[in-house]
Amino acid sequence: MKHRFATFRQFAEDLLPHEYLLLQGQARFEDEENRYLLRQLGEICVHRREVDFREDIDKRKYSALIGWARKRLDRLDADRHFEQLNELHRRIMTDQITPEDEKALLALCNEPQPDFYFSRLYHLLLDFRQFLQIRLRHREHGVVDAFLKAHEELYRYGRQTLEALHDATAQITHQYSTGKAVDADKTSALATWFKDEKLDGFSRYNALVRLTFIYYNQRSYNELLPLYEQFEQWLVQGKFYARRILVNYYGNRLLMHSHLDQLSEAERYGRLSLRVHTTDYLHYLNNLAAVLHRAGKASEALVLLRNGFTEVKHTTNFHNRTGFVAIYLRCLNACGKAREAEQYAETFLGAYREAVFQHRWHPFFSAYLQALAQQQKFSKLMRVVKLNKLLSLDENYRSRASYLPIIPWLFQLAAYREAQRDAAEVEQQMKAHIKQLQPDAHRRQQLLNWCEEWKNLAPVILQKIKSELQSADLIK
Repeated sequence: MKHRFATFRQFAEDLLPHEYLLLQGQARFEDEENRYLLRQLGEICVHRREVDFREDIDKRKYSALIGWARKRLDRLDADRHFEQLNELHRRIMTDQITPEDEKALLALCNEPQPDFYFSRLYHLLLDFRQFLQIRLRHREHGVVDAFLKAHEELYRYGRQTLEALHDATAQITHQYSTGKAVDADKTSALATWFKDEKLDGFSRYNALVRLTFIYYNQRSYNELLPLYEQFEQWLVQGKFYARRILVNYYGNRLLMHSHLDQLSEAERYGRLSLRVHTTDYLHYLNNLAAVLHRAGKASEALVLLRNGFTEVKHTTNFHNRTGFVAIYLRCLNACGKAREAEQYAETFLGAYREAVFQHRWHPFFSAYLQALAQQQKFSKLMRVVKLNKLLSLDENYRSRASYLPIIPWLFQLAAYREAQRDAAEVEQQMKAHIKQLQPDAHRRQQLLNWCEEWKNLAPVILQKIKSELQSADLIK
């Protein structure tokens, strides 16, 4: 029986949960057997349960439901529509447009609200209008011309918003690099654009992406979570839908739940984010591996990462590539493979030294130094810190909301183990970092975990640091 229903089962397994919810909202089946098949899709797709299929239902109904689902999703898929617009534009510009293409374009002129890629549609119709005009197609020209004039102000508003989004992005990426806050008026403008139904979906979605960047950097998850709950409602209604966008939604939910220390939820969304291969696949892989590492599943994360080596070798994004190496080193350390981590780090640093210091140097060196500490190579650890001027770089890095003082702490502990610092001095330095940092609940828990993991380096010192972290005046 499993073989007989293999196609239906595979379709259900490949379907994303929110795609099923979207289809469920679109379904208007009167036939009980179709309703049953739709429920079976949900059992497999959403709940990941094994199900038995009814032999008494005509197998053609299984195929018909798959066809219905694919057509519904294709009709709502913003990215698929973008590809269709580009192809229509190509045909217009090369005089290859067919009567069926013309009918499709004229039908788009009667859509009640802006398309996700409305600006792209408007630009296409500008050329289509010229195509019709020179051929004396007066009736069709009138339809297109009326649409363009009626939506001209909306088009200009959208273009102005995209320019403003571009300007805001420059400040947002600068904030990420320096740890400085984005102006409140820009954050407010982005929130307004996200909710503005006059704008096309592309502009509104880009506003959400930039808000996500801001609130992640500021650790303002209480501000961000309601935006994603609203976005989820729109997704299920068929707005903003594309597999790429849905996968990005899953990836962002992972980050939110991870920073709220809800690791099981973060893992669930992380696995969903890897169900579809996109340009950001390596970014999602790194984040899921980090969650698994924190959840005590480093060996499982290591398997995922090793399966991702091909992806790493072909990427030109060194932010993601260095991030991959950093989490790979951490997982090797956690699996008792510190020597392998040390060798891999040194090989990567030798090949891509400049890129490491441009992208994610802090997590890279944090993991590399931990590999040395795990092997009790304290003298070498101190040389690596001094040679690369890591303490100076670390001072400039402290303004970031995600900062943890792993590098100076390891340096202090290594100096203690090499008899170059006494216990009181090291303890004083580490406590000074805590007071300067004023860690929130998430970062405090990360530091507590770190103290527990590395307590064998200096048990008495790290027990005192744990007590300092747990003191009442730090809990806010």
